[in-house]
Amino acid sequence: MNEKSTASVVVKPYDKDGNAATPNSMTYRIDCLTSGNSVKTETILTPATSVTITITPTENAMQVATNDYEIKEVTVTSEFNPTPGVDTLIETHKYRVQNLNAVT
Repeated sequence: MNEKSTASVVVKPYDKDGNAATPNSMTYRIDCLTSGNSVKTETILTPATSVTITITPTENAMQVATNDYEIKEVTVTSEFNPTPGVDTLIETHKYRVQNLNAVT
C-alpha cells in the first residue's frame, strides 16, 4: 500500500477449539518492523466475533523518509479467560508501505 493511505484489518477471533468466539478482552498495536519504532501503542478494542481496525494515514506514514518501503505489523491480542495469559490468542498481520517520496 502507499504511504499515508488508509487501510483496514478485519480480525475474527477463534477460541482454542477453532470456533468463532467473542473474547473477554482485545487489544492491538502497530509496529514498524523496518525501523523498530512503535507506530501505535497497545490500544483497547471492543471484543466481538469480528472487529475492524482502521489504520490511519498518519500511522501509515514513513518512519524513515529515506526508506524505499517499510514493513508494518499489526498485533492483536485476544484474551478468552479473565486471567491474562490463559487462553490467549495473538494474531499478526504484516504489510508493506511504499514510500512515494513526495507525499506531505
